[in-house]
Amino acid sequence: MAPRTALITGITGQDGTYLAQLLLSRGYTVYGLVRGQNNPRLAMVHSLCPGVEFAEGDLLDQSSMIAALEMCQPNEVYNLGAISFVGLSFKQA
Repeated sequence: MAPRTALITGITGQDGTYLAQLLLSRGYTVYGLVRGQNNPRLAMVHSLCPGVEFAEGDLLDQSSMIAALEMCQPNEVYNLGAISFVGLSFKQA
């Protein structure tokens, strides 16, 4: 059976990183969706999840999401990308 491939949005957050570790331990190929390479948490994800690959994209940009999905060809998508600070989420609503 071919290895499964997963795409995780929100991979630089706590839950995304934990999920990436779990899936890697189960033999998955794991991609994380990131908005550019300037995220200071990318180094942390690299150190905690060796083998994770990154795809550039933005949940608010349909064409970038299509490009990321075409590049990764995932069997599974885990959408954990969200604003987790409630006050900020209300301001941006």
